[in-house]
Amino acid sequence: MLVLGILSLAVCSILGPVAWIKGTRALNEIRANPSVTYGNRGSIVAGRICGIVASVLLILGALFVVLVVVAVAARGSA
Repeated sequence: MLVLGILSLAVCSILGPVAWIKGTRALNEIRANPSVTYGNRGSIVAGRICGIVASVLLILGALFVVLVVVAVAARGSA
């Protein structure tokens, strides 16, 4: 999960939601089996957080593009 979260921040932000979803599923699996000791919980949490940050940045970037397109369209019609 950590690698997927880092890739979503550094290379391709569309991987952010994927890292977020997979991290949440992995954490739910860890919570469902408390008798099993997992050594990678910290990296799963870090990858999930990176996925959340990348998802937020992706949404903000999409909103910015939409606002720019609307502003250019409004300016062109005036």
